[in-house]
Amino acid sequence: MQRPDIRLQKIQLYADLIFFLLFFPLVITLVPVDRWLVYRPMFTIALTVYLLLLYIIYRRINIPRMMLRRRWFAGALCIVAVLLCTWLFVQIFENPDGQLDALHRARNRMRVYSVWFLTLIVTGYSFSNNLLIELFKVSISMQDIEAEKNKAELEMYKAQINPHFLFNTLNTLYGLFLIRSEKAAGAFERFVNLMKYTYRNASRDFIRVSEETEYIGQYVELQSLRLNSCTRVTFIHDITVPDMAVPPMLFVTFVENAFKYGVASEGNAYIEICMRQRGNSLLFTAENSISLREHKGSKKTGIENCRRRLGLLYPDRHRISITDNGTSFRVEVEITSEERVTETKNNE
Repeated sequence: MQRPDIRLQKIQLYADLIFFLLFFPLVITLVPVDRWLVYRPMFTIALTVYLLLLYIIYRRINIPRMMLRRRWFAGALCIVAVLLCTWLFVQIFENPDGQLDALHRARNRMRVYSVWFLTLIVTGYSFSNNLLIELFKVSISMQDIEAEKNKAELEMYKAQINPHFLFNTLNTLYGLFLIRSEKAAGAFERFVNLMKYTYRNASRDFIRVSEETEYIGQYVELQSLRLNSCTRVTFIHDITVPDMAVPPMLFVTFVENAFKYGVASEGNAYIEICMRQRGNSLLFTAENSISLREHKGSKKTGIENCRRRLGLLYPDRHRISITDNGTSFRVEVEITSEERVTETKNNE
């Protein structure tokens, strides 16, 4: 994609070429310039040069830019100066009516009207051209501001991921060490791997879907270490295009919520997580039985975080569905991405 300043320069160049090669030759034929070249050659040459210089001056001073910047007096002064120059041009080449017969007076008036008409045409084209270019600049500026805003929001959302993940995982490790579980050493090793993944990829916009799937798998294994036989945990993944680009740590919020509200110390509870890929589409689902209810007034910050990230990264290419029937909670997230991650990973 071309940079905005290069596109703008090309648009200005095309507008100038259209004026000099197409618009101006077409407009000048609206007056009897062929006869003027025979009977009034100096007037014809002077008029052509004046109109071309007028266009160049308009491009340099750019009256619409003055208006958009509220420099009303400077803009009005430029318009008055153009009118004065045109009037002086007419006075220089106009013959006094008293020295001409009726036919020559009519031709003289036609030349005067033609000068003002052509000046008006060149002014209108220049004004319209400059106005469109200025509006294009404003549009580019607004797009840049919106892009920077979206980038800042994404960085804020990604910054919220690390503390959330860290607190939940440390709580799991604390429980294992507290009961002196044999699983504590393996859990700590997985925790180190997850932290390396988190800090390596938190600043990246996209990673391979295979990396994200591995990350979720390790997280599920870590959380499963603290569970008893009352909670059944399954993680199914079917990835056909491993280098498909996805945002890092986008789905782990839903996995965290499943372990937070779907774990039971007695009875039968379940957590089912699935990632399936078909072509450019990726479907993530997380379903859990409800063993613990959220407190009233909970803001569900993690879910809203994911919604906003999806809205920024995939405004028209995502679907999110949340179902709560009182006994189970299900989340479906589907994204469509044609991007691929091609860069090689850095050595650790």
